[in-house]
Amino acid sequence: MLIHDVVLALRRNWRAPDFGHRLHLLVRNVSLDLLYSGHILSAPSAVPPGSPLETHELSEGLDYRVLEKITPYFKVDPDDVMVDLGCGLGRVINWWNRMGLKNRMIGIEINPTIAKQAAKILRRYPNVEIRTGDASLEVPPEATFYFLMNSFSEKATAQFAQTLKARATNLNKVRLLYCFAQNHSRFTADGGWQKQRIECGLMARWSPLMDIRPE
Repeated sequence: MLIHDVVLALRRNWRAPDFGHRLHLLVRNVSLDLLYSGHILSAPSAVPPGSPLETHELSEGLDYRVLEKITPYFKVDPDDVMVDLGCGLGRVINWWNRMGLKNRMIGIEINPTIAKQAAKILRRYPNVEIRTGDASLEVPPEATFYFLMNSFSEKATAQFAQTLKARATNLNKVRLLYCFAQNHSRFTADGGWQKQRIECGLMARWSPLMDIRPE
């Protein structure tokens, strides 16, 4: 994201009733991005205009307040392969590395422009790989920990659950942390998954947080 992108995002949202709150969050998230990575890890206008992927939010990506609250649930073993589905410019993956995690990490991003930028930003981490593709279909068979937000439709969520069950080489070890899990029922529609709601004080916009594992 460049200053140009920030200006466009502000222009899109300045009439919103909660504009002041959105502006505060944008400034805070951008400031922490720069502090933690030296880059701005939001991309409100990186998607080509007119694309169905185009966002009209001031800040795209997981709010740092949410990251801070859910950090205790990023519990992984040293041999776990971690995946951020719909990684954007890599805010979550950068956070994982700042936590000191040395695991292999894969970010999957459907937008090729954003994926390319993310790979460039995160190239200093040899344990990170960014892939371009549909995260509901591009399931790394070796992955054991998945993080996702509610960026999928119900259909795509169901497709991801089916693809994961079919492709995972170590399904019994797979764990998903699903933030803003509006479509979590799609994991149990066909059976084979157990879910646990995590109460960690998330604001309503980001709730619920679900821990999902194979039965």
